[in-house]
Amino acid sequence: FYALAALWLVTRGRGGSGLCLVAGLVSGVAFLTLQKAVYLNLALGLALVGDGLARRAWKDAVASGAALVAGWGLVVGGYYLLVVARGAEFGGMVTYSLAGPALQNVLAGHQVYEGGLRSFVPQVVVRDLLFYLLCVAGLVMSGPCLLRMDSPERRAWIFSLAITILVFSHPAPWPYNFILAVPFLGLWGAVLLRFVQANRQLQVLAVVCVFVGSLSIGNHVRYLSHDNAFQNQTVRRAESVLQPDDRYFDGIGMVVNRQQAGWDLPGQVISWDQAAILSIRAAAERGNFSHLDRIFAAAPKVWIQTYRSKALSEVLAPYLTDSYVPIYSNVLLAGIELSPGQTKVFRTWWPGAYRLYRADGSTVEAGLEVDDRRIGGPVRLDKGLHRLRLTGSEGPLYLLPADIEGVAFNMTAPSEQEPLFDRVYTF
Repeated sequence: FYALAALWLVTRGRGGSGLCLVAGLVSGVAFLTLQKAVYLNLALGLALVGDGLARRAWKDAVASGAALVAGWGLVVGGYYLLVVARGAEFGGMVTYSLAGPALQNVLAGHQVYEGGLRSFVPQVVVRDLLFYLLCVAGLVMSGPCLLRMDSPERRAWIFSLAITILVFSHPAPWPYNFILAVPFLGLWGAVLLRFVQANRQLQVLAVVCVFVGSLSIGNHVRYLSHDNAFQNQTVRRAESVLQPDDRYFDGIGMVVNRQQAGWDLPGQVISWDQAAILSIRAAAERGNFSHLDRIFAAAPKVWIQTYRSKALSEVLAPYLTDSYVPIYSNVLLAGIELSPGQTKVFRTWWPGAYRLYRADGSTVEAGLEVDDRRIGGPVRLDKGLHRLRLTGSEGPLYLLPADIEGVAFNMTAPSEQEPLFDRVYTF
Protein backbone atom coordinates (compact mmCIF):
# COMPACT_ATOMS: atom_id res chain seq x y z
CA PHE A 1 0.00 0.00 0.00
CA TYR A 2 2.73 2.48 0.98
CA ALA A 3 4.76 1.66 -2.13
CA LEU A 4 1.75 2.16 -4.39
CA ALA A 5 1.00 5.44 -2.66
CA ALA A 6 4.61 6.63 -3.05
CA LEU A 7 4.74 5.64 -6.73
CA TRP A 8 1.41 7.37 -7.34
CA LEU A 9 2.80 10.55 -5.81
CA VAL A 10 5.95 10.66 -7.94
CA THR A 11 4.01 9.96 -11.13
CA ARG A 12 1.81 13.04 -10.77
CA GLY A 13 3.18 15.01 -13.70
CA ARG A 14 6.91 15.28 -13.19
CA GLY A 15 6.47 14.92 -9.44
CA GLY A 16 8.29 18.00 -8.17
CA SER A 17 10.43 18.11 -5.04
CA GLY A 18 7.39 18.67 -2.83
CA LEU A 19 5.68 15.48 -4.00
CA CYS A 20 8.99 13.61 -3.76
CA LEU A 21 9.33 14.79 -0.17
CA VAL A 22 5.84 13.44 0.63
CA ALA A 23 6.72 10.21 -1.16
CA GLY A 24 9.79 10.03 1.06
CA LEU A 25 7.60 10.37 4.14
CA VAL A 26 5.44 7.50 2.89
CA SER A 27 8.57 5.44 2.15
CA GLY A 28 9.80 6.04 5.68
CA VAL A 29 6.55 4.71 7.10
CA ALA A 30 6.90 1.66 4.84
CA PHE A 31 10.43 1.05 6.16
CA LEU A 32 9.22 1.18 9.75
CA THR A 33 6.44 -1.26 8.87
CA LEU A 34 8.39 -3.88 6.90
CA GLN A 35 12.09 -4.70 6.76
CA LYS A 36 12.11 -5.45 3.05
CA ALA A 37 10.50 -2.09 2.29
CA VAL A 38 14.11 -1.02 1.80
CA TYR A 39 13.67 -2.59 -1.66
CA LEU A 40 10.75 -0.28 -2.34
CA ASN A 41 12.77 2.68 -1.09
CA LEU A 42 15.71 1.81 -3.33
CA ALA A 43 13.54 1.17 -6.40
CA LEU A 44 11.77 4.50 -5.91
CA GLY A 45 15.07 6.34 -5.63
CA LEU A 46 16.35 4.69 -8.81
CA ALA A 47 13.14 5.66 -10.61
CA LEU A 48 13.47 9.34 -9.67
CA VAL A 49 17.16 9.62 -10.45
CA GLY A 50 16.88 7.49 -13.60
CA ASP A 51 14.09 9.65 -14.96
CA GLY A 52 16.08 12.80 -14.35
CA LEU A 53 19.15 11.34 -16.08
CA ALA A 54 17.04 10.18 -19.05
CA ARG A 55 15.77 13.75 -19.46
CA ARG A 56 19.32 15.07 -18.90
CA ALA A 57 17.88 17.16 -16.13
CA TRP A 58 20.77 16.66 -13.73
CA LYS A 59 19.51 19.12 -11.14
CA ASP A 60 16.05 17.52 -11.13
CA ALA A 61 17.63 14.10 -10.62
CA VAL A 62 19.61 15.29 -7.60
CA ALA A 63 16.77 17.41 -6.16
CA SER A 64 14.10 14.69 -6.43
CA GLY A 65 16.44 12.06 -4.98
CA ALA A 66 17.44 14.34 -2.12
CA ALA A 67 13.80 15.20 -1.37
CA LEU A 68 12.93 11.50 -1.24
CA VAL A 69 15.81 10.77 1.17
CA ALA A 70 14.91 13.80 3.28
CA GLY A 71 11.32 12.66 3.69
CA TRP A 72 12.47 9.14 4.55
CA GLY A 73 14.96 10.51 7.06
CA LEU A 74 12.37 12.72 8.77
CA VAL A 75 10.07 9.77 9.48
CA VAL A 76 12.75 7.28 10.47
CA GLY A 77 14.73 9.86 12.48
CA GLY A 78 11.58 11.04 14.22
CA TYR A 79 10.72 7.47 15.17
CA TYR A 80 14.21 6.90 16.57
CA LEU A 81 13.99 10.05 18.69
CA LEU A 82 10.55 9.00 19.98
CA VAL A 83 11.85 5.60 21.02
CA VAL A 84 14.96 7.14 22.60
CA ALA A 85 12.70 9.46 24.59
CA ARG A 86 11.08 6.31 25.98
CA GLY A 87 14.40 5.00 27.23
CA ALA A 88 15.98 3.12 24.31
CA GLU A 89 19.70 3.40 23.52
CA PHE A 90 20.07 5.36 20.29
CA GLY A 91 23.30 3.86 18.98
CA GLY A 92 22.22 0.28 19.54
CA MET A 93 18.83 0.84 17.93
CA VAL A 94 20.32 2.45 14.81
CA THR A 95 22.97 -0.25 14.52
CA TYR A 96 20.41 -3.02 14.82
CA SER A 97 17.89 -1.59 12.35
CA LEU A 98 20.30 -0.24 9.72
CA ALA A 99 23.10 -2.80 10.00
CA GLY A 100 23.86 -6.17 11.55
CA PRO A 101 21.29 -9.01 11.48
CA ALA A 102 18.43 -6.81 10.24
CA LEU A 103 20.38 -5.65 7.18
CA GLN A 104 21.70 -9.17 6.61
CA ASN A 105 18.17 -10.58 6.51
CA VAL A 106 16.98 -7.91 4.09
CA LEU A 107 19.85 -8.18 1.65
CA ALA A 108 20.71 -11.87 1.75
CA GLY A 109 18.30 -13.66 4.05
CA HIS A 110 19.33 -15.47 7.20
CA GLN A 111 22.51 -17.45 6.65
CA VAL A 112 20.92 -20.57 8.17
CA TYR A 113 18.76 -21.06 5.05
CA GLU A 114 21.80 -21.07 2.72
CA GLY A 115 19.77 -20.43 -0.42
CA GLY A 116 17.28 -23.19 0.37
CA LEU A 117 14.34 -20.88 -0.24
CA ARG A 118 15.16 -20.29 -3.90
CA SER A 119 12.86 -23.21 -4.78
CA PHE A 120 9.94 -20.89 -4.04
CA VAL A 121 10.78 -18.79 -7.11
CA PRO A 122 9.89 -21.44 -9.73
CA GLN A 123 6.95 -22.58 -7.56
CA VAL A 124 5.43 -19.10 -7.56
CA VAL A 125 6.12 -18.45 -11.25
CA VAL A 126 4.79 -21.81 -12.48
CA ARG A 127 1.54 -21.44 -10.52
CA ASP A 128 0.81 -18.15 -12.33
CA LEU A 129 2.88 -18.68 -15.44
CA LEU A 130 0.57 -16.79 -17.80
CA PHE A 131 0.50 -13.74 -15.54
CA TYR A 132 4.28 -13.57 -15.31
CA LEU A 133 4.74 -14.17 -19.05
CA LEU A 134 2.31 -11.38 -19.92
CA CYS A 135 3.78 -8.91 -17.45
CA VAL A 136 7.46 -9.62 -18.08
CA ALA A 137 6.85 -9.56 -21.85
CA GLY A 138 5.08 -6.21 -21.53
CA LEU A 139 7.89 -4.83 -19.37
CA VAL A 140 10.53 -5.97 -21.88
CA MET A 141 8.58 -4.72 -24.91
CA SER A 142 8.27 -1.28 -23.29
CA GLY A 143 12.00 -1.01 -22.58
CA PRO A 144 13.12 0.23 -26.02
CA CYS A 145 10.67 3.13 -25.68
CA LEU A 146 12.18 4.27 -22.38
CA LEU A 147 13.67 7.51 -23.66
CA ARG A 148 10.46 8.39 -25.52
CA MET A 149 8.19 7.83 -22.51
CA ASP A 150 6.82 10.75 -20.59
CA SER A 151 8.21 11.23 -17.09
CA PRO A 152 5.49 9.41 -15.06
CA GLU A 153 5.55 6.32 -17.30
CA ARG A 154 9.36 6.20 -17.28
CA ARG A 155 9.44 6.39 -13.47
CA ALA A 156 6.90 3.59 -13.24
CA TRP A 157 8.91 1.44 -15.68
CA ILE A 158 12.20 1.90 -13.84
CA PHE A 159 10.53 1.27 -10.49
CA SER A 160 8.83 -1.91 -11.77
CA LEU A 161 12.05 -3.28 -13.26
CA ALA A 162 14.10 -2.49 -10.15
CA ILE A 163 11.66 -3.97 -7.62
CA THR A 164 11.20 -7.11 -9.74
CA ILE A 165 14.94 -7.73 -9.98
CA LEU A 166 15.49 -7.05 -6.28
CA VAL A 167 12.70 -9.35 -5.11
CA PHE A 168 13.22 -12.27 -7.48
CA SER A 169 17.01 -12.29 -7.16
CA HIS A 170 16.95 -12.37 -3.35
CA PRO A 171 18.95 -15.37 -2.04
CA ALA A 172 16.27 -16.37 0.48
CA PRO A 173 12.83 -15.22 -0.70
CA TRP A 174 9.79 -16.27 1.31
CA PRO A 175 6.69 -16.63 -0.92
CA TYR A 176 4.97 -13.64 0.65
CA ASN A 177 7.89 -11.43 -0.43
CA PHE A 178 6.83 -11.70 -4.08
CA ILE A 179 3.78 -9.56 -3.38
CA LEU A 180 6.21 -6.64 -3.22
CA ALA A 181 6.71 -6.94 -6.99
CA VAL A 182 3.41 -8.35 -8.28
CA PRO A 183 1.34 -5.10 -8.28
CA PHE A 184 4.03 -3.29 -10.24
CA LEU A 185 4.61 -6.08 -12.74
CA GLY A 186 0.85 -6.03 -13.31
CA LEU A 187 1.12 -2.49 -14.69
CA TRP A 188 2.69 -3.88 -17.88
CA GLY A 189 0.53 -6.93 -18.57
CA ALA A 190 -1.74 -5.02 -20.96
CA VAL A 191 1.14 -4.09 -23.30
CA LEU A 192 1.33 -7.56 -24.84
CA LEU A 193 -2.45 -7.87 -24.92
CA ARG A 194 -2.70 -4.63 -26.91
CA PHE A 195 -0.08 -5.97 -29.33
CA VAL A 196 -2.03 -9.22 -29.78
CA GLN A 197 -5.27 -7.29 -30.27
CA ALA A 198 -3.66 -5.24 -33.05
CA ASN A 199 -2.58 -8.40 -34.91
CA ARG A 200 -5.57 -10.54 -35.94
CA GLN A 201 -3.44 -13.59 -36.70
CA LEU A 202 -2.47 -13.68 -33.02
CA GLN A 203 -5.98 -13.41 -31.61
CA VAL A 204 -6.28 -17.21 -31.32
CA LEU A 205 -3.34 -16.95 -28.96
CA ALA A 206 -5.34 -14.48 -26.89
CA VAL A 207 -8.16 -17.01 -26.52
CA VAL A 208 -5.67 -19.65 -25.37
CA CYS A 209 -4.21 -17.20 -22.88
CA VAL A 210 -7.63 -16.45 -21.43
CA PHE A 211 -8.32 -20.19 -21.04
CA VAL A 212 -4.98 -20.87 -19.33
CA GLY A 213 -5.47 -17.83 -17.14
CA SER A 214 -8.86 -19.08 -16.00
CA LEU A 215 -7.21 -22.29 -14.76
CA SER A 216 -4.88 -20.21 -12.63
CA ILE A 217 -7.81 -18.25 -11.19
CA GLY A 218 -9.46 -21.55 -10.27
CA ASN A 219 -6.39 -22.49 -8.24
CA HIS A 220 -6.55 -19.22 -6.36
CA VAL A 221 -10.19 -19.79 -5.49
CA ARG A 222 -9.19 -23.20 -4.12
CA TYR A 223 -6.68 -21.52 -1.81
CA LEU A 224 -9.55 -19.81 0.01
CA SER A 225 -10.55 -23.15 1.56
CA HIS A 226 -7.12 -23.36 3.20
CA ASP A 227 -7.83 -20.78 5.88
CA ASN A 228 -6.44 -20.06 9.33
CA ALA A 229 -9.58 -20.98 11.28
CA PHE A 230 -7.76 -23.57 13.40
CA GLN A 231 -4.97 -21.13 14.23
CA ASN A 232 -7.51 -18.53 15.35
CA GLN A 233 -9.39 -21.11 17.38
CA THR A 234 -6.16 -22.15 19.08
CA VAL A 235 -5.40 -18.55 20.02
CA ARG A 236 -8.90 -18.01 21.43
CA ARG A 237 -8.61 -21.17 23.49
CA ALA A 238 -5.25 -20.15 24.90
CA GLU A 239 -6.56 -16.67 25.74
CA SER A 240 -9.49 -18.17 27.63
CA VAL A 241 -7.21 -19.64 30.32
CA LEU A 242 -4.66 -16.80 30.45
CA GLN A 243 -5.12 -13.90 32.84
CA PRO A 244 -3.75 -10.51 31.69
CA ASP A 245 -0.48 -10.98 33.60
CA ASP A 246 0.00 -14.66 32.74
CA ARG A 247 2.67 -15.73 30.31
CA TYR A 248 2.70 -18.44 27.69
CA PHE A 249 5.11 -19.80 25.10
CA ASP A 250 4.88 -21.04 21.53
CA GLY A 251 8.08 -19.81 19.89
CA ILE A 252 6.03 -17.70 17.46
CA GLY A 253 4.00 -15.10 19.35
CA MET A 254 0.49 -16.16 18.31
CA VAL A 255 -1.29 -14.64 21.32
CA VAL A 256 -0.55 -10.99 20.67
CA ASN A 257 -2.21 -9.61 23.82
CA ARG A 258 -0.10 -11.72 26.18
CA GLN A 259 3.65 -11.84 26.72
CA GLN A 260 5.74 -14.90 25.95
CA ALA A 261 7.73 -16.28 28.86
CA GLY A 262 11.27 -14.90 28.81
CA TRP A 263 10.54 -11.96 26.51
CA ASP A 264 12.11 -9.47 28.94
CA LEU A 265 15.32 -11.40 29.64
CA PRO A 266 18.46 -9.85 28.07
CA GLY A 267 19.62 -11.81 25.05
CA GLN A 268 16.76 -14.31 25.26
CA VAL A 269 15.40 -15.52 21.91
CA ILE A 270 11.65 -16.15 21.99
CA SER A 271 11.10 -16.43 18.24
CA TRP A 272 12.16 -19.94 17.38
CA ASP A 273 13.09 -19.66 13.74
CA GLN A 274 15.25 -22.32 12.13
CA ALA A 275 18.45 -20.73 13.39
CA ALA A 276 17.19 -20.69 16.99
CA ILE A 277 15.96 -24.29 16.78
CA LEU A 278 19.32 -25.51 15.49
CA SER A 279 21.11 -23.54 18.20
CA ILE A 280 18.92 -24.91 21.01
CA ARG A 281 19.29 -28.47 19.76
CA ALA A 282 23.07 -28.16 19.41
CA ALA A 283 23.33 -26.70 22.92
CA ALA A 284 21.21 -29.56 24.32
CA GLU A 285 23.52 -32.10 22.71
CA ARG A 286 26.36 -30.46 24.65
CA GLY A 287 24.32 -30.66 27.85
CA ASN A 288 23.51 -26.95 27.86
CA PHE A 289 19.80 -26.32 28.56
CA SER A 290 20.14 -22.73 29.73
CA HIS A 291 17.85 -21.33 27.01
CA LEU A 292 14.96 -23.59 28.01
CA ASP A 293 15.72 -23.17 31.70
CA ARG A 294 15.23 -19.41 31.37
CA ILE A 295 11.94 -19.82 29.50
CA PHE A 296 10.44 -22.15 32.09
CA ALA A 297 11.85 -20.12 34.97
CA ALA A 298 9.65 -17.28 33.62
CA ALA A 299 6.60 -19.42 34.54
CA PRO A 300 4.64 -20.10 31.35
CA LYS A 301 1.08 -21.04 32.32
CA VAL A 302 0.23 -22.22 28.80
CA TRP A 303 2.36 -23.98 26.22
CA ILE A 304 1.12 -24.00 22.63
CA GLN A 305 2.42 -26.85 20.52
CA THR A 306 3.52 -25.70 17.05
CA TYR A 307 5.74 -27.01 14.29
CA ARG A 308 8.58 -25.13 15.99
CA SER A 309 8.18 -26.85 19.34
CA LYS A 310 7.67 -30.18 17.55
CA ALA A 311 11.16 -29.83 16.09
CA LEU A 312 12.45 -29.84 19.69
CA SER A 313 10.02 -32.41 21.12
CA GLU A 314 12.74 -34.67 22.55
CA VAL A 315 14.51 -31.75 24.20
CA LEU A 316 11.25 -30.34 25.59
CA ALA A 317 9.86 -33.62 26.91
CA PRO A 318 11.50 -33.41 30.38
CA TYR A 319 10.07 -29.91 30.82
CA LEU A 320 6.52 -30.69 29.71
CA THR A 321 5.94 -34.23 31.02
CA ASP A 322 4.09 -34.22 34.38
CA SER A 323 4.02 -30.42 34.23
CA TYR A 324 1.45 -29.65 31.50
CA VAL A 325 -1.64 -31.41 30.18
CA PRO A 326 -3.52 -30.87 26.89
CA ILE A 327 -6.88 -29.22 27.49
CA TYR A 328 -7.45 -28.61 23.79
CA SER A 329 -5.61 -29.72 20.68
CA ASN A 330 -2.17 -28.05 20.77
CA VAL A 331 -2.91 -26.12 24.00
CA LEU A 332 -1.12 -27.41 27.09
CA LEU A 333 -2.02 -25.98 30.51
CA ALA A 334 0.04 -26.14 33.68
CA GLY A 335 -1.27 -29.18 35.55
CA ILE A 336 -1.19 -32.96 35.88
CA GLU A 337 -3.53 -35.95 35.48
CA LEU A 338 -4.15 -38.02 38.61
CA SER A 339 -5.69 -41.48 39.03
CA PRO A 340 -7.16 -42.85 42.28
CA GLY A 341 -4.48 -44.14 44.64
CA GLN A 342 -1.68 -43.14 42.28
CA THR A 343 1.23 -41.05 43.53
CA LYS A 344 2.84 -38.62 41.09
CA VAL A 345 5.51 -35.95 41.25
CA PHE A 346 4.28 -32.67 39.78
CA ARG A 347 7.02 -30.38 38.54
CA THR A 348 5.38 -26.98 38.95
CA TRP A 349 6.61 -24.24 36.62
CA TRP A 350 3.63 -21.92 37.09
CA PRO A 351 3.18 -20.94 40.77
CA GLY A 352 -0.37 -20.27 41.87
CA ALA A 353 -3.61 -21.74 43.15
CA TYR A 354 -4.64 -25.14 41.77
CA ARG A 355 -7.75 -27.27 42.17
CA LEU A 356 -9.19 -30.55 40.87
CA TYR A 357 -11.31 -30.78 37.71
CA ARG A 358 -13.14 -33.53 35.91
CA ALA A 359 -12.49 -34.24 32.24
CA ASP A 360 -15.50 -32.14 31.22
CA GLY A 361 -14.11 -29.05 32.96
CA SER A 362 -16.34 -29.15 36.04
CA THR A 363 -14.72 -28.73 39.45
CA VAL A 364 -14.78 -31.50 42.02
CA GLU A 365 -14.03 -31.76 45.73
CA ALA A 366 -12.02 -34.91 46.24
CA GLY A 367 -9.37 -36.20 48.59
CA LEU A 368 -5.92 -35.00 47.64
CA GLU A 369 -2.58 -35.27 49.40
CA VAL A 370 0.02 -32.66 48.56
CA ASP A 371 3.50 -33.31 49.92
CA ASP A 372 1.93 -35.76 52.43
CA ARG A 373 -0.62 -33.15 53.61
CA ARG A 374 -4.30 -33.78 53.02
CA ILE A 375 -5.95 -30.93 51.12
CA GLY A 376 -9.64 -30.16 50.66
CA GLY A 377 -10.28 -27.60 47.93
CA PRO A 378 -7.86 -25.26 46.16
CA VAL A 379 -4.19 -25.40 47.08
CA ARG A 380 -1.39 -22.96 46.36
CA LEU A 381 1.74 -24.49 44.88
CA ASP A 382 5.10 -22.79 44.52
CA LYS A 383 7.61 -23.60 41.79
CA GLY A 384 9.36 -26.90 42.23
CA LEU A 385 8.55 -30.57 42.77
CA HIS A 386 5.40 -31.59 44.64
CA ARG A 387 4.35 -35.09 45.59
CA LEU A 388 0.63 -35.65 44.84
CA ARG A 389 -1.73 -38.51 45.64
CA LEU A 390 -5.43 -38.77 44.83
CA THR A 391 -7.08 -40.53 47.77
CA GLY A 392 -10.69 -40.73 46.53
CA SER A 393 -12.21 -43.28 44.16
CA GLU A 394 -13.24 -40.93 41.36
CA GLY A 395 -10.82 -40.51 38.52
CA PRO A 396 -8.99 -39.68 36.51
CA LEU A 397 -9.02 -36.07 37.76
CA TYR A 398 -6.87 -33.13 36.78
CA LEU A 399 -5.05 -30.66 38.98
CA LEU A 400 -5.20 -27.37 37.07
CA PRO A 401 -5.07 -23.63 37.84
CA ALA A 402 -8.01 -22.58 39.99
CA ASP A 403 -8.59 -19.37 38.04
CA ILE A 404 -9.90 -21.19 34.95
CA GLU A 405 -13.07 -22.31 36.74
CA GLY A 406 -16.02 -21.84 34.41
CA VAL A 407 -13.96 -22.16 31.22
CA ALA A 408 -15.18 -24.97 28.98
CA PHE A 409 -12.42 -27.33 27.92
CA ASN A 410 -11.96 -30.92 26.82
CA MET A 411 -9.50 -33.17 28.63
CA THR A 412 -9.96 -35.84 25.97
CA ALA A 413 -7.91 -33.73 23.57
CA PRO A 414 -5.18 -35.78 21.87
CA SER A 415 -1.67 -35.37 23.19
CA GLU A 416 -0.34 -35.41 19.63
CA GLN A 417 -0.49 -31.94 18.15
CA GLU A 418 -2.55 -31.11 15.09
CA PRO A 419 -0.66 -29.23 12.38
CA LEU A 420 -0.72 -25.46 12.70
CA PHE A 421 0.14 -23.41 9.59
CA ASP A 422 -0.16 -26.63 7.58
CA ARG A 423 1.58 -26.39 4.17
CA VAL A 424 1.39 -22.64 4.49
CA TYR A 425 3.94 -22.09 1.70
CA THR A 426 3.21 -25.11 -0.49
CA PHE A 427 -0.58 -25.62 -0.50
